[in-house]
Amino acid sequence: MRPFAITADQKTMYVQRSRLHGFDVVDIASQKVLRTVDLPALPPGTKLPQFLPHTVDHGIALSHDGKLLLANGSIANYVVAYSVPDLTLKAIIPVGKDPNWIAFSRNDKTAFISNRGSDELSVISIPDLKEIKRLKTGGYPQRIHLVSVPDGP
Repeated sequence: MRPFAITADQKTMYVQRSRLHGFDVVDIASQKVLRTVDLPALPPGTKLPQFLPHTVDHGIALSHDGKLLLANGSIANYVVAYSVPDLTLKAIIPVGKDPNWIAFSRNDKTAFISNRGSDELSVISIPDLKEIKRLKTGGYPQRIHLVSVPDGP
């Protein structure tokens, strides 16, 4: 199992798996896969990982309002956006090389994607569903989290 995202009501989990270019929709109570969603087709000639951990895609997140799911197509250098709960594909967003983790801003207007293969951070406009900026980070960025820091005294 790769990264996962859980709905606020804790009834549904979206799970990326090794060797899968997509994700599973899991009913948590029954522990059953309800559906497997394939991400858009890989470019011709794309080679799948041959060694552990067989990571094809890595990075999935739900917006705070639970209406949008972003999933990294790490092997193809894009992020996809799906409406929730129907999982209609809304956009394919090109980003840097080997996107890894996803973090939404508190107001769900922006998402940030760590691109570990190109040492960058992609900034995604959620209203426009497109990359609006790419920042150099260096150091093979992976895990990211956003926190609110209160103003000083």
